Amino acid sequence: MTNKTTAIEIKKPTHGTKDWLQARHRYNDKCIVGSSEVSIVMGASDYETVTDLAVRKLQSVVVNEPNEAMTRGNVLEPALIQHAQNELLMPLITPDVMYLNGRIIATLDARGMGGERNVVVEAKTNNRWALGQELPTAWWWQAQAQMHCTETEKVTFVVLDKHMRLGLQDVVRVDDAIAQMIEQVKCFAMR
Repeated sequence: MTNKTTAIEIKKPTHGTKDWLQARHRYNDKCIVGSSEVSIVMGASDYETVTDLAVRKLQSVVVNEPNEAMTRGNVLEPALIQHAQNELLMPLITPDVMYLNGRIIATLDARGMGGERNVVVEAKTNNRWALGQELPTAWWWQAQAQMHCTETEKVTFVVLDKHMRLGLQDVVRVDDAIAQMIEQVKCFAMR
């Protein structure tokens, strides 16, 4: 693996709280970018621009009411993780830590236990994407960020697609893309 720096684990505050948002906002008084925000920095988000993200990072964190998509994901995520566990034939846990590598931090939906820690699972529900299609670019970048932060080689997406079908789809590590991502995030975070 290239681009390997020292990843560290940080105790994860309760998901969605102000403390959790703050942990994804700054570390040691330096701007950091969450794995789900990396797609914004890479210009692959349909929902937010890099300017929007910069403004948000310059302000104090604010806890907003979850929107419909967030609520759906929060409610269905445990069932999707259970489905992945059944399909992968291995126990999965939701880590109580966040993974920080340089200026990128990842909160994982699930990870293998014990000797299976190299298994990273990301749960997604959506009404736009269908199994069999190429994964959305934003998801692909999120997976690259998660692999960078966890020093792993693959992320498995467990998805409830727009046709209400369940499925798994893997994304593998691309070191050249990770190098590009690290540079883009570094440039963004230094502004």
